[in-house]
Amino acid sequence: MTALAAGAVAPAPATAGSAAFGLRIFTGLLGVLLAVLVSGFNENVTKVAMPDIRGAMGIGYDESTWLLAVYSATSISAMAFAPWCAATFSLRRFTLCAIGAFLLLGILCPLAPNVDALMLLRTLQGFAGGALPPMLMSVALRFLPPGIRLYGLGSYALTATFGPSFGTPLSAWWVEYAGWQWAFWQIIPLGLLSMACVAWGLPQDPLRLERFKQFDWRGLLLGLPGLIMLVLALELGQRLNWFESPMIRFFIVAGSALMVLFFINEWSHPLPFFKLQLLKIRNLSHALLTLGGVLFVLLAVIKIPSSYLAQVQGYRPLETAPVMLMVALPQLIALPLVVALCNLRWVDCRWVLAIGLGLLALA
Repeated sequence: MTALAAGAVAPAPATAGSAAFGLRIFTGLLGVLLAVLVSGFNENVTKVAMPDIRGAMGIGYDESTWLLAVYSATSISAMAFAPWCAATFSLRRFTLCAIGAFLLLGILCPLAPNVDALMLLRTLQGFAGGALPPMLMSVALRFLPPGIRLYGLGSYALTATFGPSFGTPLSAWWVEYAGWQWAFWQIIPLGLLSMACVAWGLPQDPLRLERFKQFDWRGLLLGLPGLIMLVLALELGQRLNWFESPMIRFFIVAGSALMVLFFINEWSHPLPFFKLQLLKIRNLSHALLTLGGVLFVLLAVIKIPSSYLAQVQGYRPLETAPVMLMVALPQLIALPLVVALCNLRWVDCRWVLAIGLGLLALA
């Protein structure tokens, strides 16, 4: 999604886009990386703290599944439209606003008086958190020199896998020893640090409000609800027995229809959110298909062990922490080594990917 959306973003002004890579740019990149990692830490916080939240607020099982689903739906949907916003309002300004909103909503979530208010806050926080990962990809592609650009893209992979894996045991520790509220508030110090790094490190582009003259309103009204409905169907389908549920059938049929209309609209729009013509490039289309499959497999690697231990074995979140740490910590070593390996001209990256997928299948 990010790659296609980035293709639709008009290039930034030359003065800002040609900023020399140095300490300030590196600090800005580090700030965005930290913000995306914090967003990953927060991704499973309601799942980890749910027994305590249900007890504190008197929430039933149905409401708890919706709390998990709405965050995922809005987070994924925000990723699709964030690059357009960054190009319009500037990368630095939009990133700072997204981090600030993410932190503010994280502070307010434990203070919600009832489940409806909490669900609204988590929905909005999902939009703010989902807007951050595309910003990391944008900074890496725009500012990093070709020789080290692959390391920036490797950091993007780190946020997709390490953040949620490490965030689960971290949240479990807060829930067990400090109270479930602190599982939400753990993001505050690192979030403030990331804002400081972004504010100092990234250059400020001018506003480009003239892009609103060609704003893809039809694409927004078709794509946003379509994505949300499809994600909600995937998140809630197991509990509601999939096609046996009228609501799941509606979400899948209506969401699919809206997405078809969305892609038709994007193909002809002069300033689309997704530049679908890029899919004609075979390497890009194959790479995106592979990326989607790999992310799906990695998501299963993260969720299946913790869900099994919690639901089948009855483990508390802190008791599943060693398993999640065994998934998370080796990535800190493996990712830089894999990036260094792929940076060698004589290495065929397809074999590296095949070996990695083979190891996952074996595990």
